[in-house]
Formats: sequence, structure tokens, C-alpha cells
Amino acid sequence: MNCIAWQIARHYCQQWLGGDLATEAQWEKAARGTEGQLYPWGDTPSYDCSLANWDENGTYDPYSGTGEGYGCNHARYGAFTWEVGSAIAGASPYGALDMVGNVEEWVLDCWDYDFYETCAGGCTDPVNLCQDDPLSRVIRGGSFSDYFPWSLNAVVKRDNIPSGEPVSIGFRCVRPLEP
Repeated sequence: MNCIAWQIARHYCQQWLGGDLATEAQWEKAARGTEGQLYPWGDTPSYDCSLANWDENGTYDPYSGTGEGYGCNHARYGAFTWEVGSAIAGASPYGALDMVGNVEEWVLDCWDYDFYETCAGGCTDPVNLCQDDPLSRVIRGGSFSDYFPWSLNAVVKRDNIPSGEPVSIGFRCVRPLEP
């Protein structure tokens, strides 16, 4: 789902699925695996649209097929997001799909530029719940609107964004394992 505010995404995860939004640390582990690989599919960058949905951006012209950009959207007749799971080759070590491209994702954490430095490696599943500014949230992952080289940084990309309803942002829910 995209075009949804952070508060509504969290409410959905809690009320309908009995879970919550992923913390930033949970999201990153799902994307990178326990080995900390650079991309969900491994450590090698790739222009292959079977891995992720990134945009044609730059100067690419879908009518002439010329210009800069390795986008995937022009092959889908101007579609923006793809159906979840369309890029199965880009699955993470845990089998999570669309961790790079398609839509960026809200996570539970509030924005704090220095949060990971403050944690200094001594945290397990750190989460930065809002203390001061409840409107400044973290998003993870790249979207259909990211130019290819920027999308490849999506696993480590952290952005600060107001909790509105941008078209390029969606969410992923997590819930506790059942006994």
C-alpha cells in the first residue's frame, strides 16, 4: 500500500494484523540478512529490473528509448508501482520482497541523525521512539521514483520525512512469532 500517512500505516499494522511497523533495525536485517550484504540479492550492484522497480528518471524518453537512466517503469507502460512481488529475483536472504525499489517504507522510528552513533554498536534492535518531534519519521528503501544509482543505496538510505502521504511511500508490518 502506498499514499498512506505514518499514523494510519501503524494503526493498520496494530489493529488489523496484531503487529506494528518494523523498527529501522528490523527492516535493515530483513533487507541485508545476518551477513550484512549490500543489497537484498547480495553484494553486487545490478541494472536488472527483475531485482527491483526503480524509475527511468534522468533524461530517459520512453518514446524514443534514449537518454540517461536504467529505469524499469517505461517497460510497464508508465506504471509507477508494481504489484508486490513482481521482482522476485531481488528477494532478501529472509525472502522479503521489494526491499529496494517500488515504494520507500515507513518504519517505527523517529528521525535522529545521530541515533546510530549514540547507540555506538551496543544496541540490539534499537528503536528511536519519538520524544520531541512526532512528525519527523524515518523511511527506508528506495522507490519507483529513485534514479538507479540512488536506489541501490536504498538498504542503507535513511531519510527524514514529515509523516504525510507521499505517493512513493508505503509500509511493511511485522508481528511477533506465534508459539
